[in-house]
Amino acid sequence: MSPLQRRRFRTAVSTDAQPTLEGEIVGPGAVEGKMVGSLTQEEVLALSPQRWLSLIRCENFLEEFEQLGVEYVMDFPEVLEDDLIGIGLPMLQRRRFTAAALQVEELKMFQLEKTQANEDVDNSPLGFLQRLRLSDFIDAFTELGVESIDDYIEVLPDDLLNMGLRPLPRRRYMAATQELATKLTA
Repeated sequence: MSPLQRRRFRTAVSTDAQPTLEGEIVGPGAVEGKMVGSLTQEEVLALSPQRWLSLIRCENFLEEFEQLGVEYVMDFPEVLEDDLIGIGLPMLQRRRFTAAALQVEELKMFQLEKTQANEDVDNSPLGFLQRLRLSDFIDAFTELGVESIDDYIEVLPDDLLNMGLRPLPRRRYMAATQELATKLTA
């Protein structure tokens, strides 16, 4: 089972919702999911986080999502159930959020596959950070001693905290370096 299929299965089981790219949703949050699903791929990914949250009626939690590190709509699928509970999102809003975030994840994966098919991957330290949308931190990583893409594996979570990375970007970074370590040892 591919990683995308595993994520879809895990989300469908945990929320009892099964969204598709066509905007067809079975389960909680169907109305909001159809609103998000009725937009084109480019429109959904171009929405501001505030607008996306208002479509699923969770706009009152914008500040909490920003504190987690959400900067773009494509960051929402990275938010965990524990994060939603931690910011105080009630059960119905959590279900709505999860169903709509799964649609964004599918769009994000589709866009990523399309982009990777058309471009060569830049394996420089800056290219790695750009793929993670963390290029603003290149100076901090350079000061830490990162000279090649392999060096990112040695960066500790405390180093990321000291750089000022918020929770979502930290998780994104740790997942990417774990994947990188797996590729290097294979």
